[in-house]
Amino acid sequence: MGEGEQIKDYSKFWKEHFDHNAQKYSSMLKQVDMTINGQDVPEDQVKLRVESIIRNLNLNQSDEIIDLCCGNGLLTKRISYFVQKIYAFDLSDKLIEVAMKESSAPNILYFVKDVTDIDFLSFKSVTKVNFYSCIQYINIEKFNKLLTNLAKMEKVTMYVSNVPDKHKIWDYYDTPEKKEFYLQSIKKNQPHIGTWYVKDELKELAKINGFNIEFLEIEKERNTSYYRFDFLVYK
Repeated sequence: MGEGEQIKDYSKFWKEHFDHNAQKYSSMLKQVDMTINGQDVPEDQVKLRVESIIRNLNLNQSDEIIDLCCGNGLLTKRISYFVQKIYAFDLSDKLIEVAMKESSAPNILYFVKDVTDIDFLSFKSVTKVNFYSCIQYINIEKFNKLLTNLAKMEKVTMYVSNVPDKHKIWDYYDTPEKKEFYLQSIKKNQPHIGTWYVKDELKELAKINGFNIEFLEIEKERNTSYYRFDFLVYK
């Protein structure tokens, strides 16, 4: 299993974290933890993320898509120019409030909802799902639940990005101080990043739920490439 499963209520922990961020920071990037050492990532990093979504989901103007864990809509609005419609979900009502104010568009509908409780069959025109840099905020049991719900759709592709690789955890926490910080965060049930995943476990979950899975190398230019990976699940 990935790290972090000892937290009793993952949803509550991360909802409180991002509700707090939404109220504390004026920076859209800081609100969704899109930072490097506490500072906003440069604009070129945001563009790389948008480009990866468009490329890996092969988005076009006729697509209606679902955006899971959309946060404050920072990426949602940018990809809205490339599709017909987006249904965007996040558990943090405070981030959704920001999204509706700062990231609205005629073709985006925002919802406050746990992404593992979505009735995907309600969105009959959707065949593509974006789950960008948020899988770490649920544990592997919750991800299995998400896949089980998603599997009810006849045809669908989901792009899951920026997945923390458990085999590379010490590439990220690469000093004694960082390692101690990580270990203390786990002891306190206050994870710094969340769940770290193993590819074989994800492969097994995909198989159980009737999906094909394709692991993708993150482009070297993206700042997270040295300890994370992307993947597609599809049928």
